[in-house]
Amino acid sequence: MDAFCAEFGIEPDYMKYFFATDHTLFRRTEFCTPADILELEFDKLIEIGARFRKCRRCGRYFLKKGNYDTNYCDTPAAGETKSCQELAAQENYKKKGSGRGASDIQ
Repeated sequence: MDAFCAEFGIEPDYMKYFFATDHTLFRRTEFCTPADILELEFDKLIEIGARFRKCRRCGRYFLKKGNYDTNYCDTPAAGETKSCQELAAQENYKKKGSGRGASDIQ
């Protein structure tokens, strides 16, 4: 280490201090508007490969989770206690069940 310090003009005591202390990398960002914060968050989501989809029931955008393919969000719709996913499942069940007549059952 002494040869390295001599070659680059670094004090050996500074090198010892440098290696003995924690050097955590961080970034500080200042925002002027809330829109700036949202833009950074959106950029980060794109950067990590997050996938978005528009809910077929309420029209809001949501993040797809894992490999699960869905067309409905999992948050309650405005004025509802159940999520769009749950409501869509109930609606689809009723649609399929309402077309059956007595002759269809064996």
